[in-house]
Amino acid sequence: MTKYPIEAYTTAFDYMKHISSLCTASILLLVAFLEKLFTNPEWKFCVALSLVSFLICVVSCLVCQAATIEMIDNEKTIARWAKPTLYLGFAAVWTFFSIGLASLTLFAIVNLY
Repeated sequence: MTKYPIEAYTTAFDYMKHISSLCTASILLLVAFLEKLFTNPEWKFCVALSLVSFLICVVSCLVCQAATIEMIDNEKTIARWAKPTLYLGFAAVWTFFSIGLASLTLFAIVNLY
């Protein structure tokens, strides 16, 4: 028997799916509209930091999803890598998602005001 009900794993998996969708959409929108919104932007490094952060966040979400799938098993047969990978991946998701949002917000504030 698994440690948690299957709905807990499904919720965690879906949560990571939504975060990765947000990051992917942010990357696409940044690439598509940045040139049209700002003709001579300042602090371009914030955009680069944001793009890299969102990309790392997407990869971290994929790692978390793989670990979540591995954990839907008998408690005795879960691979040793699953729990620490899930915890580290989750920390990476929130860290890089926050960095991406913060740097994008900083870029917008500097260039709009």
